[in-house]
Amino acid sequence: MSELKELLSFQKIDVLRGETTILRDVTLNLHNAELVFILGASGSGKSSFLKSVYGALEIQGNYSRVLGYDLTSIKRSELQFLRRKLGLVFQDFKIFEKLTVFENLNYFLRSINIKNEEAIRVILDKVGLGHKTDKRGFELSGGEKQRLAVARALVHKPQIILADEPTGNLNKTMGIEIFKLLRDLAIDQGSSIIAATHDEALTSIFSAKVFLCENQRFTRI
Repeated sequence: MSELKELLSFQKIDVLRGETTILRDVTLNLHNAELVFILGASGSGKSSFLKSVYGALEIQGNYSRVLGYDLTSIKRSELQFLRRKLGLVFQDFKIFEKLTVFENLNYFLRSINIKNEEAIRVILDKVGLGHKTDKRGFELSGGEKQRLAVARALVHKPQIILADEPTGNLNKTMGIEIFKLLRDLAIDQGSSIIAATHDEALTSIFSAKVFLCENQRFTRI
């Protein structure tokens, strides 16, 4: 069994967008190979929390560490290194429709200064797209697009994956299938997941820590 390591620790932090406080007094810890759900309605602030982990929104408070970086004082150069250790999955896929499946992943890796075509082939096989490497984004179904998004989030073996409504554009059966794929592959390579969702049923299927996001606060449920 691998050693338990703390990847993220927020202790009584606030999340701000400009001068507006989005979340207050948030406490949350994340360890390696762990799944955490942030459950909340649209506009509750759960997506803003993911953005704060990514360093895109300001954090104030007692203590905030992500992979050893203090987000209240992180430098721009340090933020670039941190983001290379994070993977992102979005509700609306955010793939390049005119690029092939292979080119989508290759473009992403090159954007973070990585060249590894073998890693692309391996992850595409794992997500079930190994036979569609030459298909362009617009030729894929919704489920296949999200499989490609999962591959993009995992191909560089990040330590933390931030998933924002990853099943939101899929039907229930496909959503569960895709999220199970993400969860299984992430755990297999030692990555942790923080997933924001409005789908309470999804949080009941998988073994995870669940936080309810409402009234600007997190409550463990």
